[in-house]
Amino acid sequence: MQGTAPRCLPLTSQTTVTTRVAGKDAAATSVATAESGWPEPGIPELRAGVAIVVRGDGSHFQDALVASALMHHPRNGPILFTDPNNLDPIVAAELHRLSPRGVEIPMPDDQDRPVGVQVFLVGDLGRLIEQQVQRLGFRTLRLQGDDVFETAALVARLLGPPATLILASGETFVEALPAAAWSAHMGQPVLLTRRDQLPPPTTQTIQTAGNPNVYLVGSERTISAAVERTVRELTEGIVARISGATPAEISVELSRFRSPAGDFGWGITEPAGWGFRFSAVDAWQSAVAGNVFSHLEHHAPLLLVERDRIPGAVEEYIRSVNPRHPEPQPPFMHGFVVGPPEEVACAVQFRLEFLLRTVIE
Repeated sequence: MQGTAPRCLPLTSQTTVTTRVAGKDAAATSVATAESGWPEPGIPELRAGVAIVVRGDGSHFQDALVASALMHHPRNGPILFTDPNNLDPIVAAELHRLSPRGVEIPMPDDQDRPVGVQVFLVGDLGRLIEQQVQRLGFRTLRLQGDDVFETAALVARLLGPPATLILASGETFVEALPAAAWSAHMGQPVLLTRRDQLPPPTTQTIQTAGNPNVYLVGSERTISAAVERTVRELTEGIVARISGATPAEISVELSRFRSPAGDFGWGITEPAGWGFRFSAVDAWQSAVAGNVFSHLEHHAPLLLVERDRIPGAVEEYIRSVNPRHPEPQPPFMHGFVVGPPEEVACAVQFRLEFLLRTVIE
């Protein structure tokens, strides 16, 4: 991007083909995405089935990553971030507004006795959080293993015998974020791995799934070739890797990729009226909260940007799928920018406005 970065607009955060959804912190941004996806609980079609509460502090990204599959139908609800030891007041207020109707969850050990759940509590949250949510009047289900790898396996188990599994890094989020977006889109569980060793809960989940297809999202910088070989020994299904030289390139490759089995990858390669969403590569909370836009309506893939620039691979990809017309007419492109200007500068949003507008030839 050339020249001096423009300041943000004085009266709006929207442009004609971009929508910015953001709050002052991770909790507020997650509430903003929930409001966008489920704006009116009084209209049945606009009421969430559940809400999913996870911790949103520091580098503890793993719970949010694996919780993304729970956003999908029939549970159909947002991820909300809170402090791990005390329910954020803005999240408590949003739970009250959402008033999720709840879903019946068959428990794996007792298929005859389903449990009605309105709020999932995923991962390393203090007991006080559960008590606070229950005091608000909601039925809860906690999914927490002894570590992040077991928590991921518990989510996968809850979702039933998976024909398709996603494998991402449980040590760093930078290459794993696009996997969470796809997980929310399709409800396919994300399992976690160490770079050089497949953890026992992940191994067991693959083994007991009955030869699932397994898709690795990340380069050998985060998932080694040795781990990939181990996965191939555990299943007779498809094993494929979505990789790239940078996290942004990985987000583009997953947007382009389509498995021969048709069960994984957005497969967006042709010019049409696509929706995309954008978050900063170092802002995992905004990226995961934005999974609402991968799940609902636009089914928008995540493309990763930097705070002050759009990586060349992302620009080139947008240009390649933006339709060309002799005059403005459908189909139109749209972009959701998730995160405040401190994460994705207004200059980046304005550049996206230019790239996403109809190309007139």
